[in-house]
Amino acid sequence: MAEGNKIQCPKCGSLNEANSLFCGACGAKLPAANTADNEEELSAFAKGLPGWDLVPPNEPVRRRRRI
Repeated sequence: MAEGNKIQCPKCGSLNEANSLFCGACGAKLPAANTADNEEELSAFAKGLPGWDLVPPNEPVRRRRRI
């Protein structure tokens, strides 16, 4: 499907640069050339939070009465 630094449009079949997002001939969205590069752009929050072990306090929280 891709030749060197070119990627073929799935809709019209024309060759485009590998870093193109849309086809230059028909304007269709092109598939991602390299998914490994796209994964590096995700933030820590997009990947999900780590499994933190949060333990609630043993004592209840005491609040002061408002007078």
